[in-house]
Amino acid sequence: MTIEREVLLLSKVQADKLRELVPNANPRQVSDDRYITGIEALDGPTTDEVMHLMSALPRCLVLIHDPVTELGPSEIEIVESSITIEDRKPRVYQPTGQPHVRPPLPEKGDWSERALYESVGRALSAWETLESAYASLFGAFLSPSWYFLPPMRAYGSITGFRARAGMVKAAADAFFLESEPTADTPRQREEFRRLNDLVERFSDRRNDIAHAIVGPYTSPLGYIRGLALLPPTHATKKQKFREDLPPHAAPHLRPIYAYTSAEIAFFANEFLALRKLVYSLSLDVTTVLVRHGEQG
Repeated sequence: MTIEREVLLLSKVQADKLRELVPNANPRQVSDDRYITGIEALDGPTTDEVMHLMSALPRCLVLIHDPVTELGPSEIEIVESSITIEDRKPRVYQPTGQPHVRPPLPEKGDWSERALYESVGRALSAWETLESAYASLFGAFLSPSWYFLPPMRAYGSITGFRARAGMVKAAADAFFLESEPTADTPRQREEFRRLNDLVERFSDRRNDIAHAIVGPYTSPLGYIRGLALLPPTHATKKQKFREDLPPHAAPHLRPIYAYTSAEIAFFANEFLALRKLVYSLSLDVTTVLVRHGEQG
């Protein structure tokens, strides 16, 4: 039996340095000045020095023939270098369909653990600014004034975005039905319907990001292909059993999504763009109402 695996390739000096920085690391010598180690050396807290060392290491594909243990006594054949400087450059994700739809599984994960964690933080922060804009819009539908704090506090007391969005929609329906119509009303109503639909769809991507973990991203044959944001194993609806793999293959579970920093950064930018549009509608509604009230 032969198993393919992607590993890190080190010189003796680099292997000694890795042992010094990560006591649990155990690079395996495969020739006079060539060592390999699994990407699990990145597991756990990592210092800037460790990340700097790891980022300088090329990856290679190895064939482990007749394995006794994963990297234990066995014949190991280094096939080829499988990551280049070009591969380490930040990726840019461009959707081929609707931007709110889950992207296809990437070919490879991120090389940088830090970039992945930072993208998660930015995306979740961007989503919260969008929710703040939604709370302001709720306030605009309730009162023709610039004082939104009471309705914003009420908005935040409801648990779950879908429930909050339903409350905003109910307020919007009543607002457009009962308010004295102006020349702007049809445009505002249509813009709200469009934005409300988009925000609800993107909320699913926010949930993907918020309820996931950073971990090794593996190919269907089981070798590491970087890091990705993945649904946890206990997420039954988001981790599906694979029945089309040979008995020795791993993993037996396949996530329905895997995000790298590129996909997450794309969603963060979409959240920020929606925030701008929602705030704009909120100000538009309030300005028209205030102006109409002054004329009345």
